[in-house]
Amino acid sequence: MLFHVGLLALPIIVAATNFQQTNLTALFSPSLSPGAEIFLPTNPDDDEDLTQRWSLAFEPSFVLNIKPATNEDVQNIVKIASESHIPFFATGGAHGAELGFATVKNAVNIDLGNFNSTELDAANNLLTVGGSTTFSQFYDLLYNAGKEIRT
Repeated sequence: MLFHVGLLALPIIVAATNFQQTNLTALFSPSLSPGAEIFLPTNPDDDEDLTQRWSLAFEPSFVLNIKPATNEDVQNIVKIASESHIPFFATGGAHGAELGFATVKNAVNIDLGNFNSTELDAANNLLTVGGSTTFSQFYDLLYNAGKEIRT
């Protein structure tokens, strides 16, 4: 697992308690796969490794950024954050500006940037996309299969 010092927006918020005293890296890292990454928001050099927002409007604030590598990583992050009463917020695709996002403060960011897969089952008219997939990633796939989607 890489450590750096210094989720389609899927807002999920839980009640916060006094978690600032907790070493968040030590809390989450034992439950993450080797491919997961943890970034502290105090290190601007890590910005290139995280999904960047397209707009700063209604920006949430984060105390820790975690980029999971597996579905199990996501499950473990949500479980640990919930049990520890730490707010969390899933981000991906770099879109989303909603008034409610600004109320997310001191949360753990679950950056779904590694989940940008697309899979088309043309026979069953089924498109499966990852939590960080953007429309531009599957337009050609659909077009080449003679399919279309509303945006």
